[in-house]
Amino acid sequence: MRKNYAKGVLAGLFGLLAAACGPRGAVEYVPQVGNVNYPEAAVWFARGGFPQSWQGQLDTMLGQLELDLYVLSPRGANLADTAAMNPIYREICRQAAAKGVRIGMHVPAGTNPLPEGVQRQQVIFDGTGRLDADGKGKIRVDGWGIRNGKPVGAKVYKVYSYLSRGEGHYEAGSLRDITDRASVRTPDPAHPELTEVTVDGNSFIGGRPVLAMVAYEYEYPDMFAGMPAYFGAILDRFGDVGLTSAALDEFTYLRTVPPWQIGERQYRGRYYSPAMDSAFRAKYRTDMAGTMLAMRMVPERQEQQRMQAVNRYMDLMREGVVRAQASFYDQAKAKLGKDAWIGWHDTYHNQLGGDELWTTGATWWSTRRDYPMTDEWTPLPTQIGMLYAYPSKVLYNMFYDPNDYILYEKVLTDLRYGIRTGYHAIDDAPVQYGVDFKAPDQIPQVNRLVEAARLLNRFDPGKPDANVLVVFGTEALCNWFPDTAQRTAYDVRKLAIEEKAVELQQAGYLTALVPTDLITDGRLTLSRSNRPVLDGHEFDAMIFLYPEYSRPGTMELMERYMAGGGKLMIEGEMNYDFDGNYVKDRFGAWKKKAVATEFSVEDMPKLGVLKNVLEGASRNNDGSIVLTDYPSLCSGEPVAFSVEVGRDVFSGEYTGMLAFLPERGEVVKLASTGLRSLRKNGKELLVFDAPVKLYGEEGDGGFRLTVVDPDGAKPVPAVNRLF
Repeated sequence: MRKNYAKGVLAGLFGLLAAACGPRGAVEYVPQVGNVNYPEAAVWFARGGFPQSWQGQLDTMLGQLELDLYVLSPRGANLADTAAMNPIYREICRQAAAKGVRIGMHVPAGTNPLPEGVQRQQVIFDGTGRLDADGKGKIRVDGWGIRNGKPVGAKVYKVYSYLSRGEGHYEAGSLRDITDRASVRTPDPAHPELTEVTVDGNSFIGGRPVLAMVAYEYEYPDMFAGMPAYFGAILDRFGDVGLTSAALDEFTYLRTVPPWQIGERQYRGRYYSPAMDSAFRAKYRTDMAGTMLAMRMVPERQEQQRMQAVNRYMDLMREGVVRAQASFYDQAKAKLGKDAWIGWHDTYHNQLGGDELWTTGATWWSTRRDYPMTDEWTPLPTQIGMLYAYPSKVLYNMFYDPNDYILYEKVLTDLRYGIRTGYHAIDDAPVQYGVDFKAPDQIPQVNRLVEAARLLNRFDPGKPDANVLVVFGTEALCNWFPDTAQRTAYDVRKLAIEEKAVELQQAGYLTALVPTDLITDGRLTLSRSNRPVLDGHEFDAMIFLYPEYSRPGTMELMERYMAGGGKLMIEGEMNYDFDGNYVKDRFGAWKKKAVATEFSVEDMPKLGVLKNVLEGASRNNDGSIVLTDYPSLCSGEPVAFSVEVGRDVFSGEYTGMLAFLPERGEVVKLASTGLRSLRKNGKELLVFDAPVKLYGEEGDGGFRLTVVDPDGAKPVPAVNRLF
């Protein structure tokens, strides 16, 4: 009783003190923290039986979970049957809206059959053979490597006869287009990917080798015309049910066989459609059929033609993904409202090698979204680079793991770097990926992490203060020619790009990884002080990985950077530019000015940068510090911290998450899931008897501190020199 009385007196005295302080500050108590700025999102699996089970699931989600955005994803239920499902969607949206929760829909990238009028995707595969003396022959073409079902048709694209002058070369003047003398058939209907091209020629081309290209058609929208029409048709089906979000998940071209299944085989398909052909002609003022040929063979001593052909094709192929994603974003915003949340991630297998170029185009930095998005274990330098490619201060990472500790520790740790989790998934039961987040044993764990994110959302820190920018050559990644040793099973170049950025991160340099695409589209420039700048953030140093086939804009930026005294580390050679022009001599001048001509962590001091990765924390470009510690969030036992900010040392104890912003030596913003104490240079600024959840900020009326107080205990600080 005496203890409770003393607490009451202290609370009263603290209230009087706060009132007496006037403009210096004020304290308020709230039972819970509401969300602002960034939704806390999850995937909601719609399994078979969803029409019968949705209400019970929704009751749990709205009544017990603190998440405020759920994106429905078909996992057995036919969500596209809108005649039957729209009444259910409408009721789900109505109940959710009443609780301030948003509902979205994952739009699958292709349905079978496609809506009427949607142009199908084609994939061109090649076969070679030799004609008999009468100019007749049969060429087998194997369309192996597409994961999304079997082709629904095949037609001859182009057939050429020629005189060979070695691998990938023909004698100038010998090429003959004999497409009009060719036909194609499918010998075995059970294997429509295996076709046979018959050439009915004459003795003029007798005995010649032949290159046959077959266009296989799939029940999948093409990127350049089919996808935009498809998105419009699918979004229209949902009408006005009340959706406030739409999402594409791992949106890709037709998916190729993944790296763990390709074995010793090779994928050699190339996407094509009439709309893609038109886009190619509009961009490059040249024939796409000739480009497709040059990607495989060119006249002898004309290797530059092949370089240029590969560069141009891969450029437009990748652009197809960007165009389709932009169409989805624009149509979804138009139909669902300008504030609609558009997701998910454009990463597929989360690595630049393997099949990523042929699925997503590795266009992760350029997908039209309000927030950059990744999934699973995408490397942190990639994520930081994506953050700087967008105006948003937050990135969403879809994540799951069957191990609770690994799962939730990553969710909390990611908060340091501006990363919010897309929880994958509600109703993952029986478990396929990680955990079912609506399960009774998961709800408390999810909610305390959502609370941490909400507190940080109110604090709203800047982006991680990366000081090293790693730029990699997209063009070099896309084109292995003529270095056959670097040719991968997916017909692209074998490069270790992310590994180098991760090596820098692990060595203590906060690193952002971006492609040369950002130079091409004008997002990456140089500041007046001659530093590389993205979204207004200036980096201290730049590393350029693999400059081969660089575009003129990239070369000019690098040259201006070095001419202005910028310190550049280069990895890789540059013999030719994007158009196949010989530039080795020009690159030689680069090497003379670069501080290092091969990648090496040991050479980082030559760039004049300091290690800036903090233990257990992130320093942001607005000067704020965000610390996280998952064990203390679980145990409730405070952990000590100490961080140098300029000439000051801030220290103390907290549980879970702590964010603070010092300006001119004073803390002007604060948030924590459990602040026990905060000190500056050893002097106590704010101390509580036990960890307290709070957020606060300096404003016109002084420092306003909000304490999250669900039990009504009104904890008061034992020491308050903060305001």
